[in-house]
Amino acid sequence: MASRQQVGIQKELLPVFTISQSNLHKSYLLPGDTKINPYLSVSATVSMLLLVAVCACNKDVDKRLVEHFNENIFVKANQYREKVSAVAATQYVDSVYQTFPAISVADKCRYYKYLRSLDGGNSTDNAFAGKGMLYIDSIIHLIEENDLSEKMSKEYGIAFKMKGELFFYNGKHKDAIQAISFCKYITRQNGDSCTMGENTALLALISYKQRKYPDAITYYKEAISCIHHCTDGSYKFYLMQGNLDNLGLSYAEMGQSDSAKKYFEKTIDYIKANINQYPGEPKFPYEALYTAYRNLGDLYTEKGDYKMTEEILRQCATINTTHLEDEAVHETINVRLAEVYQLTGRPQQAESLLLAASKSLSKLNTNSNLIWTKLMWEITAMKGNPALAMKYMEQYYVLKDSMTLKEAPILATNPQTEYEKIEEGYRLKFLEKNSRLQSMYFEATLIITALLTLLAAVIFFNFRRSKRMYKRELLLNIALEKSKLELKELMAEKERLKEQEIKRELQLQETKLQAVHQEAIIMQRRRISNDMHDDLSSSLTALRYFVEDVQKRQSEPGFKEIFGEISAEVDAIYKNARQYMHNLNSGMADDKPDVVAFLYGIRTKFAEKKLLHIELFLDETGIQDKLSPHQHNQLYHIVKEGLSNIVKHAHASKAGVSIQFADGNCAFAIWDEGIGFKEEILNEGLGQNSIRSRVETLAGTVVFASAASGTTITGNFPTLS
Repeated sequence: MASRQQVGIQKELLPVFTISQSNLHKSYLLPGDTKINPYLSVSATVSMLLLVAVCACNKDVDKRLVEHFNENIFVKANQYREKVSAVAATQYVDSVYQTFPAISVADKCRYYKYLRSLDGGNSTDNAFAGKGMLYIDSIIHLIEENDLSEKMSKEYGIAFKMKGELFFYNGKHKDAIQAISFCKYITRQNGDSCTMGENTALLALISYKQRKYPDAITYYKEAISCIHHCTDGSYKFYLMQGNLDNLGLSYAEMGQSDSAKKYFEKTIDYIKANINQYPGEPKFPYEALYTAYRNLGDLYTEKGDYKMTEEILRQCATINTTHLEDEAVHETINVRLAEVYQLTGRPQQAESLLLAASKSLSKLNTNSNLIWTKLMWEITAMKGNPALAMKYMEQYYVLKDSMTLKEAPILATNPQTEYEKIEEGYRLKFLEKNSRLQSMYFEATLIITALLTLLAAVIFFNFRRSKRMYKRELLLNIALEKSKLELKELMAEKERLKEQEIKRELQLQETKLQAVHQEAIIMQRRRISNDMHDDLSSSLTALRYFVEDVQKRQSEPGFKEIFGEISAEVDAIYKNARQYMHNLNSGMADDKPDVVAFLYGIRTKFAEKKLLHIELFLDETGIQDKLSPHQHNQLYHIVKEGLSNIVKHAHASKAGVSIQFADGNCAFAIWDEGIGFKEEILNEGLGQNSIRSRVETLAGTVVFASAASGTTITGNFPTLS
């Protein structure tokens, strides 16, 4: 049978330090902090005196209840405890405590409560426990001595709660039940849901240890109901997860495994949903999550579902590896896994884990040690080693008997009976004392007189200081004027250097512009050269063709018409030459060639002369709408150069031109059915180079292909629309 882990994780105990008076006002430095001044400033003291005066003037405020401590003081003290030592924390609180103008009962109680958190805690060590109990009894004595058990009922109840906890963890269960029951009665009167829930949970824990599981379940449910109304997020998380898990344990002990499983899973879901509710100790939520998973695994072990037990233990190992990194937790998981291996017939794997854990037995709790001893007893018996098995068996029963003896005293007390006794015997009456208004008014008069005297002294001191400050201000003004003059000189020097830098920058820009201009001139000349080649070359080719035709047809009728055409072509060449010279002088072209008109015109001209039949496949709308002027001009020269090459080299009777648009691209093709180009003309001719250059300016591609059946030029480029 697997034993369970009772949830109720306590915060780490702080070591005890003896504070001597000589060390009372020592200062410690935190990283990045300034030195602690054990005495408050004059302004802080004046503020404190004003606070006391206001309290004295208000007849409804009891000076004994005025608390000068605030949470920021203890936050700072805890920083000293974590980063320096508990001694430094105590000395810091002492230094602030000594500056209070009037120390109230509330101040003293808060002071003792903090010292108890440093030196007492829930330690089972007699020295620690004794010092903690001394602080708690001091709080109770102060409240009772000043008849403040009603006005400070919350602090009164918390003191008895701390006392009950200290008794409980030191094995004084009867005293613990009395203190806890008394605290429960007080908190029920004042409505402190957090403290009432914690007290009820302690009574539930006692009932659980007495094996009165139905009573424990009742107490735990009552505690959870109280904790729901607790407003402190971290404290609520600390209490809620523990009580949900303990409720599951109580159901498990009663054999109600379905209810136990329900509350274990509720615990796991609650912790996961509120994992960031405990920022002060980031590991604590994962410790609680590990414990809840382990208790759920123990439940599956009791039900015989060892596969689920093993899976949950793996999750526990992941939590430890990722967040806790605790060697004791690691070995505890190994012991529980060894138990599963033994129960599922894997004794060798179980023995391997147990032997590994044997080096850390001192770090394991009593339950894990009991499981380890029992498993080693069973394994050594199976291996046929009766002497060693007997040794482990004796150790097992010694451990078990010691656990039984520890639980025996608590079984003798009944929490419910003790609570009823306290409730029945509680006859304390909180009576109001005779009014002390006269003494309060007298004290207020003294305080106000002292404040006025102090105020007059402050005014006089400030007046004298203002005269000194005026003289110092005159000297500072003289120094300021001198600094202004020096600044003006520096600014003037800076402007001069800036002007020199601007001049150098302008000279550099001018040099760069000259270089760019020279490059533009070269590019303009190159463009005109290409245009002259494309237009004049094609025109001269046509002229040569006409001349050859004249030579062949001198005797045919219509000879004069041919000479007229030659004359017209010469005029066109002359006109083009003049246009290029004009372009060369002006830097721009005035003509806007129309590729559609050109193609229809050249087709008609060649058809009339029966020189060449040209087929046209043109998307005229796309040519007009989708091409920019620059693209249109380049396409015109590409087509013109392609037809010129056909006329000069192909000796073809039939040719064709296609211009189409698709998917944002313009695709063109020029072909003939002639004799084809020679390879050197195809690759290196000026006409082909001109076509390639123009297509490249359009960010497109072109391919030349030639065979015995003719030549084809295909290309495409992206349109702008």
